[in-house]
Amino acid sequence: MLMTCKATFENMLIRELGLYGWKADTSGAGWVLATVKGPYPDICFAESAGEDPVEITASSANKLTSELVDLFMAGLKDNRVDNPWPFVFNAVGQDASLSKRAKTVQAAWLKKLQKILPRVMRLAREDMTEECAARRGFFVHVTDFTRAFVSRSAKFGGQRRMQMDSKAPSRSYLKIEEAYGILGCQPGKGETVIDLGAAPGGWSYSALKRNARVIAVDNGRLLGTVKNHPGLTHHQENAMAYQPPAGVTCDWLFCDVLDQPDRILNVIFKWVGNRWCRRFIVNLKFGRTDPIPLLAKARDPGTGLAAGCSVLKIRHLYHDREELTLMGSVRT
Repeated sequence: MLMTCKATFENMLIRELGLYGWKADTSGAGWVLATVKGPYPDICFAESAGEDPVEITASSANKLTSELVDLFMAGLKDNRVDNPWPFVFNAVGQDASLSKRAKTVQAAWLKKLQKILPRVMRLAREDMTEECAARRGFFVHVTDFTRAFVSRSAKFGGQRRMQMDSKAPSRSYLKIEEAYGILGCQPGKGETVIDLGAAPGGWSYSALKRNARVIAVDNGRLLGTVKNHPGLTHHQENAMAYQPPAGVTCDWLFCDVLDQPDRILNVIFKWVGNRWCRRFIVNLKFGRTDPIPLLAKARDPGTGLAAGCSVLKIRHLYHDREELTLMGSVRT
């Protein structure tokens, strides 16, 4: 399986795979080729996972294009395509010139196939990968100037770049917006959101624009349109010690607090264990803390968050730095 991740986080991905007994065969900037055992689990650091990757080597962009056209044509043998299908051409890592190569090859590949297979190519959709599910299509990951890996089936973590809202008080807004897509739901009109560590208000703003009611808990100041919003109540107190009123269950818990990740995780354990919220989105800033034990702790089916959740997803988001974002639904 060919997995992609953010460049410089390859070792984190390899170590996370080790939690499941999976072995990395080789790796490079932004990618890991692994031998897998059993069903594909919820992987935090992987952005995509291509099944049964075919390695293609070519000395030029033209030769790579021809190889990819031939591979695509061979895959259509005895198969009829009647529905929209996705394709991805991705240059892994952070090399701008490699990205340019991938775009050049993609354009040439499309041009050739549109002449040969106009009906099939009218059904092609670039990057239909937001929904996190396994997809059938044509997924190309260019790893260097002479090599690419191609999969016909791939799974996606749902990470993607979001568009900033100029009215949001901080860029943390991008993380919560990205998390909604991965979790598959978002706050709705009239729902109650408790936002721990709300200041300056990026996550609260995201909930308010969806007409949810927000209880913001932070000793710090809220900024912009959030500060005096009629749908928000600001409790200026310690977010880590805050508890909802007895017998009250909020619809959503948000938590984006700058603190030790183990400490934040323990607070979230308490919220989930006491069923003080129905859903949650929590950001852990691991920095110098090893994130792999944090993942194992959260996912433990007996003592971790997983024990109290009907849904638990953990991602290294596109907009995360040295952070993990946990999303879930609490078991009723």
